[in-house]
Amino acid sequence: MPTRKGLIAARMVGFQHVTADVVVFLDAHVEVNKGWLEPLLHRIQQNDKVVAVPNIDILEWETFKYNFIPNNKQQRCGFEFDMKFNWIYTPKLDGIQRKTWADPIDTPVHMGCCLASSRKNFERLGGYDPDLEIWGCENLELSFKTWMCGGRLEVIPCSHIAHMYRTSFPYSWGNSTYIHERNCLRVAEVWMDQYKIFYQHRVSNLQNIISIGDVTERKALRE
Repeated sequence: MPTRKGLIAARMVGFQHVTADVVVFLDAHVEVNKGWLEPLLHRIQQNDKVVAVPNIDILEWETFKYNFIPNNKQQRCGFEFDMKFNWIYTPKLDGIQRKTWADPIDTPVHMGCCLASSRKNFERLGGYDPDLEIWGCENLELSFKTWMCGGRLEVIPCSHIAHMYRTSFPYSWGNSTYIHERNCLRVAEVWMDQYKIFYQHRVSNLQNIISIGDVTERKALRE
């Protein structure tokens, strides 16, 4: 890329060059564990409409120490109406839905740092919204449309990677302001129906100064 465009655009440029049957997206600040890829590929081979994500361990940013999260502490990925990711621990639900610890975990959303999908499925879902800017809310957008357009989003317990939770962004957002809020407003407008108001109310002071752009094509994709 001749100029810096951010995570979302960079992933789509990479996807345009994919020739394999499966595409895997990884953030730069992750460390993969042994045998992390095979369980993701196996699940996609079983069901090519699954977007598969690994268990997320912790990579300490000061020491690069890898902290393994035991499989009996597995969590789903969720979000609040501030459109920010969080963890959901649901041991009782897991006991009902899953027969063994190795069974996939249905998850409402994914964290975004690592995912695997069949190339055809990612194309079917329309990839990432090309009008989302730099970084932010692309994980929720892909999660929403996976579930709402006939797919599945699953944590694969046998796959582990570690993510580094940084204390600040190591890059500039350029001259743009309110990038994350704009992305969230755009995703909410397309995918959240009557629930979009919960986020809109949180940023009501910004709506008159933020343009989310034309969402006609993204709404048509949903239909």
